[in-house]
Amino acid sequence: MRLAKTRNEKRNQNGLLIIIGNKKYMVEKKEFFLALLSAADVFYQYLEQCDVSVLERKNKIREIRKKLI
Repeated sequence: MRLAKTRNEKRNQNGLLIIIGNKKYMVEKKEFFLALLSAADVFYQYLEQCDVSVLERKNKIREIRKKLI
């Protein structure tokens, strides 16, 4: 997966062009980052079972998400 800027995206600062293989997807930045943070939250839930210090990172993800919403 790679992220690329196109001429249209420069006009639309709320969008990201995501290219996976030969397919291109235009997504809203806010939606993309909220989904990314949700996935990170799930990831850190698994890590938290192994290491208690992970809780600080998990709380930081929640803080960032609140700022985006």
